[in-house]
Amino acid sequence: MEYRQAWVHRKQGRYYSARLVRDLFNELTVVQVWGGRGTRRGGHAISPVASVEEGMKLIDGIDRRRASRGYSRVH
Repeated sequence: MEYRQAWVHRKQGRYYSARLVRDLFNELTVVQVWGGRGTRRGGHAISPVASVEEGMKLIDGIDRRRASRGYSRVH
């Protein structure tokens, strides 16, 4: 089971991705990764979630924030 979204900001050369996955302990987590071309200022965050629905809601919120900041979704 994996649910993922990815976004790019072409003008700034930045990317962002979020995935809903099970970790090694079989717990649900949302893994977020971000960065940019030509910079080392990227990062990541891992957020535990209680259910698939909660994880999808978190990723949908990330989608709205990315869109408001000029990112476009990629497949």
